[in-house]
Amino acid sequence: MNEYFVEPEKSVISEQGIEFFLQLNKKADLIVSPHIHTAIEILFITKGRYRVYSDDEEYILSPGDAILFRSHTIHKVYGLDEGTNAYYVLKVKPSLVLDFSSQQHGASYLLRLALAHKKEKTVWKKSECDKNGITDMFVRLIDEEQSPRYGSDISMKILSAQILMTMLRDMESCSPFSKEQKSTDENLIRRIYNATVYINSHYAEDITAEECGRLQFMSYSYFSRSFKRITGQSFKDYLNMTRINHAEKVLMSGDMTITEISSECGFNNVSYFISIYKKLKGVTPCAFRDSIHE
Repeated sequence: MNEYFVEPEKSVISEQGIEFFLQLNKKADLIVSPHIHTAIEILFITKGRYRVYSDDEEYILSPGDAILFRSHTIHKVYGLDEGTNAYYVLKVKPSLVLDFSSQQHGASYLLRLALAHKKEKTVWKKSECDKNGITDMFVRLIDEEQSPRYGSDISMKILSAQILMTMLRDMESCSPFSKEQKSTDENLIRRIYNATVYINSHYAEDITAEECGRLQFMSYSYFSRSFKRITGQSFKDYLNMTRINHAEKVLMSGDMTITEISSECGFNNVSYFISIYKKLKGVTPCAFRDSIHE
């Protein structure tokens, strides 16, 4: 595995809410190093085959396929074919979802699009994209990007929202969540989402469920139950996952000791850090670091 990095938000996303561009490669190799970012990202394959990883889940994509990367998902892309291959990248600022949706439902949409959950749909194969219109929407996006005209900026935002809406409807149609989860109060969903954003920004600190609950004006017990029901993970498991993902980044990009990395990522006990790392990644931090230099 190669170095992974935290990608800062680009000015084009901050200003316009979306970014759309073509990614070309001419050899079978690592195309995009492991990284994470806040933006919701969709890849649409147009030529060649790719091996894509999203939070350690592996997918093989062919022309016409699309994949969704939710916020703060570690992902990387490998090209599998020699010669010119290509895919389009659509990045959307999470707040744009709220701009296009009602106050009543916006948070639940954002939860599905911006919070990683292994039970939710991630890949749309060509047959699905052709049937539900995603293929046509990308064709129109490409046309607006290649031949910009009056109103193209508005058109591209609308098309991006339509793609996300189509994916949301597909996720809803095959949702693994219970009726209780679906009917959860929208304000509560928004507060839990805000808590995950806070965790991803303050994972290195000694944060607790009590603190996160208090910031969202919720009691500890209510926050803990709600967090588990909405995200599918306990607060402790989600915090550990976030810390371990960032520890992996440090292991690949620096020469800090395991003890230093443990402290850097918010663990007070190095033995506990090693045990959690092995539980989530299948190897110890030292074994992982050694594998990078093989």
